Amino acid sequence: MASIDASPIFSSLSDNPVMMESLEGFVGNLQHRVQAIEHAVALNDPAELVRLAHQLKGASGGFGFETIGEMAAALEQSAKAAHCVSDVATEVAQLVSMCRRATAQPAS
Repeated sequence: MASIDASPIFSSLSDNPVMMESLEGFVGNLQHRVQAIEHAVALNDPAELVRLAHQLKGASGGFGFETIGEMAAALEQSAKAAHCVSDVATEVAQLVSMCRRATAQPAS
């Protein structure tokens, strides 16, 4: 069984004190984004997953969370080809995990 990565994900902008309030807002909003993704999964709505992943891809890159943006891009592409959300369950789980590990605190 593969171990689950629980390490925090930091923004590449976390060392910029001017950005801290914006980063905290973005990280705080990630829970709402995760809930929307989980809702799209519950509704078996790949098109909504495409939309949500696309939005997260753009927003996360702008806040220095490039790894989350890359995973969101992967989900976006996979969901475009999916017939049901079970086809992209792995990508959804990875993205949700990454969002939950994001932190606005600067890397030590």
